Amino acid sequence: EKLGVVHNWADETALTLPAADRAALGMGDGFTLVYGGNLGRMQALGTALEAMERLQQRGGTACLVIVGDGIDRVALEVEAAQRELRNVRFVGRVPQ
Repeated sequence: EKLGVVHNWADETALTLPAADRAALGMGDGFTLVYGGNLGRMQALGTALEAMERLQQRGGTACLVIVGDGIDRVALEVEAAQRELRNVRFVGRVPQ
């Protein structure tokens, strides 16, 4: 058998959010999950909100940052508010 290695192509230093930006988003120093893209029905981001609710209930400290816009953005924001998710942030669309 052969074993292949796929190296991470991303520059991890470019993915680090400065402390001031984390503070502005109300984020701590914990693990951060980021979704970037369209906020539509096909992305099924309600599942992510459900997972973040379970994590919050269990005392987890991870935070989900949702970057993007789409037809379901308002509905997702309402759902996050109804679930009282303190560990989810919506950033909206950002320029490329």
